[in-house]
Amino acid sequence: MDITNTGYAVISSEITITALKPMDTYTYYLPFPINHLEVYSDAPVTGEYTIMGRQTEVTLHVSLEEGQSAFCIFEYLTWEIISKEGTQWWVYLPSIEEPVTVIMPEGANISYLVTESDFPLISEEKGRINLYWEYLPEEVYIYYELSAEPASFSMWFFVPAIAVLGAGIGYYVIKRVKSPRLSKTVLSVLNEREQAVVEYLHKKGRSRQAKISRGCHIPKTSLSKMLIKMEERGIIKRERDGNITFCELDEKVYR
Repeated sequence: MDITNTGYAVISSEITITALKPMDTYTYYLPFPINHLEVYSDAPVTGEYTIMGRQTEVTLHVSLEEGQSAFCIFEYLTWEIISKEGTQWWVYLPSIEEPVTVIMPEGANISYLVTESDFPLISEEKGRINLYWEYLPEEVYIYYELSAEPASFSMWFFVPAIAVLGAGIGYYVIKRVKSPRLSKTVLSVLNEREQAVVEYLHKKGRSRQAKISRGCHIPKTSLSKMLIKMEERGIIKRERDGNITFCELDEKVYR
């Protein structure tokens, strides 16, 4: 979820649809209203939506035979989860069982959170605060102000973040393994972002797509579209495990 400084959010998500029997439509619901929908897929898929109170019904038109699958990337635009009172903004996140990353606007200074969910993992990339939850069992309200100064945390907000990050560092152990060299021929035909992904996977090995996005500083939706093309070219291999996508380099990149 990318929060803009003008009062709307761009939300991206991914799903894989597998037909248990022949199908031509698939319907699901979002726990918030949206104002725009874009669908990207490795199969012919179109989408439409209907606002139903505080929910949105999304209907996809996709023709699948039994056992066939379609991988889809969705981009939603919504003005409905962000509000402003005086100089203070706040964003509402509904409860959700999927991993959630919230990218705050540049210059956002977080005042406080209102939630019973766990504290998020916090990082900062290119002057923008990133908040990450594995899932949200309870709704979250994030209160913040915008300024021209670099983004910062209030003191109470930052101290728990140190505890969370410190715990992660405490049990993370790096094991260096000698890896085969990458093919210069393959690297020569990749653009800058593709090279960054290849070098990340060469260093880290098989990785979750969400980690690649954070590690390479590439927005999730842009990365997903790029990985589909890289897979078609035989640069990487992708594998879905439930709602999580794992990626690894294809053997071709070592030739």
